Amino acid sequence: MLQFLHDSSYAEHHDEFQNWRVKNPSGIFLTVETRSKANLHGSQCFHLGSTDWDSSSLSGHSLTKKKKVLGDSYGDLKSWAREGGFEIHVCSHCVRDGYIDKVQFEQATTVPKLAAKNASVASPVGTFSVEAFEGLTREVTMLSRQRSGALRDAAMAKSQGICEACRVDFSKVLNGLGVRALQVHHRNQLSLELVPVLTNVNDLAVVCANCHSLLHSDSQRAMPVEALQRLLASES
Repeated sequence: MLQFLHDSSYAEHHDEFQNWRVKNPSGIFLTVETRSKANLHGSQCFHLGSTDWDSSSLSGHSLTKKKKVLGDSYGDLKSWAREGGFEIHVCSHCVRDGYIDKVQFEQATTVPKLAAKNASVASPVGTFSVEAFEGLTREVTMLSRQRSGALRDAAMAKSQGICEACRVDFSKVLNGLGVRALQVHHRNQLSLELVPVLTNVNDLAVVCANCHSLLHSDSQRAMPVEALQRLLASES
């Protein structure tokens, strides 16, 4: 089981972390240093100072100012880092002082995010205890193909709020707010075009978000809207 501690403003979790250090002299944890880097330490790492340093003497500082992930095993921490896109750097001082076994860390295997050991045997669905840091800021550079706002507006007006695939009238859902679930779909998959193409309103279909996802079940070949219409009609 992983435990997450972070004091964004004051020492809310400082004493909790210190108590964990006392109870787990051989414990291991990660500190999140950057958007893609986490450092692995032993609970007695000399950088942390004494376990007697409590929140009453902090003067606005805390050991948990940096996000900390406390773990039971190298494998658990490696799995968390892999899922979050973090590269783990091992504290050389902890290796030197014997708080981290670098060989064991390198040989430790990761486990699936929803590991079987976390599943409830009594429930056929299973209950899972999964935690992860979210909301970390990352810089992402990507290319996207420009869409025409005027074409979108024309297609939405033409649809009159009705999904072309499932035929649900979203203009009557939540006093008209349901139209927010509608999206414009290019019948000829724009992402596969090598050069810009001339598009008119008849090349577009207005569908709800669920149907749009189904149309793109195969990322390399979108399903024709008419095919999805027939499938949904046969299901009903």
